[in-house]
Amino acid sequence: MNERPTTGEERHGRSTPEANSAADLPLPDLFKRFSTDVTTLIGQEMTLARAEFAAKLPNVQQSAGLFGAATIFGLGAFLALTATLVLALALIVQPYLAALIVTVVYGVAAAIAAVRGKAGLAGVTEPLPRVAEHLRADVETIKAGFERGR
Repeated sequence: MNERPTTGEERHGRSTPEANSAADLPLPDLFKRFSTDVTTLIGQEMTLARAEFAAKLPNVQQSAGLFGAATIFGLGAFLALTATLVLALALIVQPYLAALIVTVVYGVAAAIAAVRGKAGLAGVTEPLPRVAEHLRADVETIKAGFERGR
């Protein structure tokens, strides 16, 4: 087997010449290098986010169109149901009172749906999990680099 001893810096992903050259650089050059690296890193993360979003976009567009059609037909059915309920209640009570009763029932149903919907948002996950994971790793790497530099 071709195993060669490695230094601690090589095991951590840094080669000795690179680590020594960074240690020998003056502070302004280190900041310039850091700025360039961070800019490159942010650009790469943005490219990843765009790629993930672009991969999901066709499905989202088709689903949005279908939800739009479902909304239009559902609204029509709801309006017809409302008219039916008002007319049925108007056989028992005055028409204005029938309309008021249906309105109050709908208002209570809307309030219940809003409260349950708000509670359901608590379980929403991150929309771009890989990007978030990479950003967390980047922050940890930068923190570790600053701690090593002290």
